Amino acid sequence: MINRISIHDDVELIFAKDECSYTEVINDFSNAQIIKIVTYNISSENSKLIKEISKLADKKEIDIITNIPNRYVSYYSEYARKRARKNIISYTKQLNPEKFESKVSSYFNFNNHSKIILTENIAYIGSANASNESCNNYECGVIIKDKKAIKEINDNIIPILKDDSLEYYGNNYSRITILLINLLTKLKSLHEDFHMSFYDISDHRGANLEYYDHYNADLSPIVLESIENCVYEYDEILEELNESDDVNISLLTPDNIDSIKELIFDLEPFARFDVDDQASKYLSEDPEAYDENLDNCANDAFQRANDERAEKAEEIEEIVVKFEKELDLLIKNIQDNFELFCQNRILNNQIDNT
Repeated sequence: MINRISIHDDVELIFAKDECSYTEVINDFSNAQIIKIVTYNISSENSKLIKEISKLADKKEIDIITNIPNRYVSYYSEYARKRARKNIISYTKQLNPEKFESKVSSYFNFNNHSKIILTENIAYIGSANASNESCNNYECGVIIKDKKAIKEINDNIIPILKDDSLEYYGNNYSRITILLINLLTKLKSLHEDFHMSFYDISDHRGANLEYYDHYNADLSPIVLESIENCVYEYDEILEELNESDDVNISLLTPDNIDSIKELIFDLEPFARFDVDDQASKYLSEDPEAYDENLDNCANDAFQRANDERAEKAEEIEEIVVKFEKELDLLIKNIQDNFELFCQNRILNNQIDNT
């Protein structure tokens, strides 16, 4: 039985028994990119909602926030402790992110009693939990189809609950994962910028051939400084990971960080070399740079400065080649450690307090 009362064009009151109050939201899962589930509990086994999530393909962002009934701060009997442990095992097994094809993030909030199930298109807020048993009860809530209101809920309410929750793999896991992914993306992009600072492509008999273009080489000091910042950032992430309870493995320590730092030091003079500044210096030292000779002298000064930069680029070619090889090794090390980190995740030890 479901009774519906229209409150507004995009808001409907749902009163139900023996039927699921939020079927409309579940039906939208396949169309959605964002799914958020906030509940007090889930079914201890054979959860219909969890099965629906399991059917979803990848590229969906799914957050599940739940309490764990019978889990308390402390226990005064062995029976209470065993009952809590049974629920904790059931919940952590069902909500293991690795079980799903989609990007599922599971959170446990032991102060939560709210119930929200939404996509970016439709939301349910009411009394019904995300459990099979809830369908047997009298449940009341609202279905919202106002996308602006749904976005407000997702942007302002869900983050409050997440921030006060324990993440499945430890509260640092998502943060470190994002840091490593961002670092990889940034370093790969900087590597490409560095490479294109020294190399160009020519058409040779219909084939594109890459060559070291010492005459037009021009390395931005910002690129070099950004690469150096990435190296120091990775050092800090590794240090944090090695001290973290979320990691129970020995990470692969890169053995070329010092070498990269030394090569950066060797490349800095070229990156700091400014053709315009050097040309101005040569022009100011030229005794003939006045009146009708000024334009010719300025051109000569610029050509001289440009030739000087080309000579410097030629001198550091071996350093450039070595630096790129070291960057490749560092990027591979970051990728390998990221995979190790993901493969050896452990359940947040604060969840099971029995």
